Amino acid sequence: MRTALLYRATPPMGTRPVDQFQARLEGIAIQLEQTERLTRMIPAWEAYANQIPVWKDVTTIPEAEAQQIHVSLRQLVDSSIRDQFSGTFFRTDFDDLPDMRRLIDIFRGHVTNIDRTVSGIPAGNLQAFRALWGSISTDFNNLKNAAYEVRRNAEDLQGRLIGELMKSSQEARKFLAQN
Repeated sequence: MRTALLYRATPPMGTRPVDQFQARLEGIAIQLEQTERLTRMIPAWEAYANQIPVWKDVTTIPEAEAQQIHVSLRQLVDSSIRDQFSGTFFRTDFDDLPDMRRLIDIFRGHVTNIDRTVSGIPAGNLQAFRALWGSISTDFNNLKNAAYEVRRNAEDLQGRLIGELMKSSQEARKFLAQN
């Protein structure tokens, strides 16, 4: 009954079909919970990130506007690592989802890199922020691309898991009809 495509729980050989089915459903449930978490949190994070106008050239915009971008960027990074998004992005492994650990690690790497860069800029030092803007905006765009890949992969997996759940339901009906 196990599909190589998704869930990892493999009951021991010789296990009763009902136990195999139960293990299959438990694996699907774990994966659905994890994909749900990502498909809920990534869009919320993206909405927050999209409020930061990284397309602007902070070297030429008014100081107040450049300072606001700096503050917003720091707040997003802090929320990602230490606050509202940290439970999903930094405290959950997603090992039960194929390839998700790698994608999340890429996302984490970009957030951590931006954190390291902006944390090295003293608060209010707009000159240093402006000097580093080229690398910060590139890292930020890479971070947004990584978030998109995580979301796209999670949505795809969620759809496949729903299909697997439907298939499992049909197989359960057949099994129950035979016994």
